[in-house]
Amino acid sequence: MSTWNLALECSGFTCSVAVAKLDSLDPPLWLETPPALSSVQGLASMVRHVLQNAGIRQPDFLSVTHGPGSFTGLRVGLATAKTLGMAWDIPLVAIDTLEAIAFRQHLQLTAASTDRSIATALGKAPVNPKGIPATDAPPVLLLPVMNAFRRQVFAAAYESQPASAGLVRLAAAQVLDAAVWRAQPWRSLAQDPPPADLRQVDCRQTEAGPTQESTSLQRRIVCGPGLEHYQPEEAAELEVAPAESWNPRAVDVLQLGWQKYLNRDLHPHTFSTADSLAPNYIRSSAAEEVSQAGNR
Repeated sequence: MSTWNLALECSGFTCSVAVAKLDSLDPPLWLETPPALSSVQGLASMVRHVLQNAGIRQPDFLSVTHGPGSFTGLRVGLATAKTLGMAWDIPLVAIDTLEAIAFRQHLQLTAASTDRSIATALGKAPVNPKGIPATDAPPVLLLPVMNAFRRQVFAAAYESQPASAGLVRLAAAQVLDAAVWRAQPWRSLAQDPPPADLRQVDCRQTEAGPTQESTSLQRRIVCGPGLEHYQPEEAAELEVAPAESWNPRAVDVLQLGWQKYLNRDLHPHTFSTADSLAPNYIRSSAAEEVSQAGNR
């Protein structure tokens, strides 16, 4: 029996929807709203359209970005995902928006194009335990960034490890002053404790406290829609990903959802229900901050 995945991406000013099955050699079916049409409009009709064209009534699970990103877009996307998940009684996979941006670069680095079929991109036969074909390319530091407005950015850090086909999170999504991030896109991040098996990262003690400094990463790539407004100052140390790859797409969310699905036994908390799925806004909206200030 085929396993279908429906993906929604509504974290920005546009919205996209994609659907595919794991055992298909056909490319994913996907739609994106035109730039003039906001993500609030057309989402339900796009879901209906891709499902009709796929010839199915409902998927087996649904992947959706849950933040960070646009408050309105995330609310629309998550409300739609929760409603569909409850109506269809299917599990939901919450995808970090910055991880989706980094994952797109990771796929390109591992020579698995996001426009190829799901079966091909994930290595139909055979696949390694992480679900993506491994290569002998060296590890790369990925620094996704989004505009958080109010002169702030949402940022994170991941390491693409093509040799093991893994994408390792080094710093979780967080909000930073844009000027601070521009000055030091990597060092400004509050980084995760290094995994025990991650040999590329050393923990070093500085006056500011413990930090992680990459010692063997040969490339550092910044990516994401935040680059439209904020370019890093460390131009000599960093590569800027092509502009056409900055924005997250439902196709990226679809493939990241597949990777998590294939590894669900290793990560049992991957799936959510309509009741447990929650947004990851990271920061309160401007209206909420005004309201909170007025209640003090």
